[in-house]
Amino acid sequence: MMRSIARQVCEQLVNSQMSRINMMLNQIPSSYRSNSAGPPGPAGPPGNEGSRGEPGQSGRAGFPGTPGLPGNPGEPGLQGEKGERGTQGTGTRGQRGGSGTPGPPGESRTGPPGPSGSSGPRGPPGRQGTNGVRGPPGPSGYCDSSQCVGIPYNGQGYTGTPGGTL
Repeated sequence: MMRSIARQVCEQLVNSQMSRINMMLNQIPSSYRSNSAGPPGPAGPPGNEGSRGEPGQSGRAGFPGTPGLPGNPGEPGLQGEKGERGTQGTGTRGQRGGSGTPGPPGESRTGPPGPSGSSGPRGPPGRQGTNGVRGPPGPSGYCDSSQCVGIPYNGQGYTGTPGGTL
């Protein structure tokens, strides 16, 4: 495959160069003869595009791809046929089991406090109190004779008459 492409490229190059040479030779007049070579001519125009090459060989197989995503679950199947009825059992009832072991002893817990009771009856009146301590004597005062009327003095009432004894 690579050889055929290389061959085509080489043929195109040779053909384009030959056409340039032929064009240059055709420009020389037939009567012109010279032993010395003239100056080089101008570069020719680019050649035509070559024909399309042969198709290449198919490439090597690629690496395997990643596994696909799991598919959707299938639809539920058809309902199966109902089975035949079984035969009735013929067993006998077993004996009653023995009594179980006694349970663990119960726990005794103190309950929450009850509500407060109502107030009791009123008690009897208290005893007579003792006399208090006698207070200190008061400040000395001033009294005129009009304030002293009717106050006992040494067992006698003051009448407020001038000349009486105090």
